[in-house]
Amino acid sequence: MVLEPLKVLAFETMTGQFIGNIPYTNVVWKKSLNEAGTIDITVDWSREAATWDIRGKTWPWRTLIAVIRGDTILHAGPVVNRSRPRGSLTIPASGMWEIFKHRLVLNYALSSKKVDGQVMIDEDNPAPEWKLELTGSLVDIAVKLVAESLKWGALPITLPPLTGGPNVRVYYGFDLASVDTRLSQLTEVIGGPELRFEPRIGVDGRLSFAMQGSAELIDTVHQWNEIAPGQRVSLASMHEDGSAMTTDHWGLGGGSDDMVLMTRASSDALTRVGWPVMQSADTSHSSVSELPTLRGYVQESLLRGSQTQEVFSLQVGAEQNVKPGDWADLTVEDFYLGHTVLPLKILEVSGDTSDWLTVNARVRNGL
Repeated sequence: MVLEPLKVLAFETMTGQFIGNIPYTNVVWKKSLNEAGTIDITVDWSREAATWDIRGKTWPWRTLIAVIRGDTILHAGPVVNRSRPRGSLTIPASGMWEIFKHRLVLNYALSSKKVDGQVMIDEDNPAPEWKLELTGSLVDIAVKLVAESLKWGALPITLPPLTGGPNVRVYYGFDLASVDTRLSQLTEVIGGPELRFEPRIGVDGRLSFAMQGSAELIDTVHQWNEIAPGQRVSLASMHEDGSAMTTDHWGLGGGSDDMVLMTRASSDALTRVGWPVMQSADTSHSSVSELPTLRGYVQESLLRGSQTQEVFSLQVGAEQNVKPGDWADLTVEDFYLGHTVLPLKILEVSGDTSDWLTVNARVRNGL
């Protein structure tokens, strides 16, 4: 199948203003669920590259890159570094989520404060400017984190409307946590949302990103049949890592004096069908002081650990618009799986200049 060639475009990070077409030699990209993903561009030295002033137009963080086929933006986000082996230039970039590794969760009220000395750490009675209390749905809290960050410096990001909800998160500026970390933590609790920054090019030619969040981000439910003639889909491999499987999960939160916050969650989803009891613990949430938050982490880890851990790698024709979060029903027949339909949740999509995508997915229903 003949597809349109990829285009790699450069834009200004602050405004989304178009800079130009990068004269690339090769490009490889990867999009992942609830992560920034990657873009890797290679530019061999040529007269076109030299006259385009590639050094001055691809500065890390100052420049956004978009990989496009036809009218579809496959991936987009900031340049993160550059290297110049002899005769070529490599330009690694990432998705727009990446920039929030360089934004801290800070109340904007701190912008007018001089911070240069000792700060009283008092979570019971903090100074108002050191506290950021956010409420609503978990998506609302994610949106408010990004909104507070944008007060410190504008980016071409549009935010969805708030929906309301019962959740509360309190963040303290003296923790100096990144927005990236706090967004990821919201996705890791039970009932946590799927989040992304969806790139768009407007009628004015500017690149922007629509922040999106939902319990599940499903643009398409794909119907694929590996054994039907003419189908550009094939099951390439399967991998299963059982290290995260558990039936009894314990979590440790923050503490003070002689008290510590703990919770546990257990399930018989595995034991009632033949698995042994497996216990596990997570001690990585020492900053969590609220039991419902710690419970959310533990319950989500138990939910994921109570399912089979198979990850399927597929080859899919690049003419299909496949995104992380999508569902797919894949009909397969082989000696290991038999003749069956796999109900899949797509976790990662990657591609290059070829007309094929690599898609990694897990079974939606676990066992």
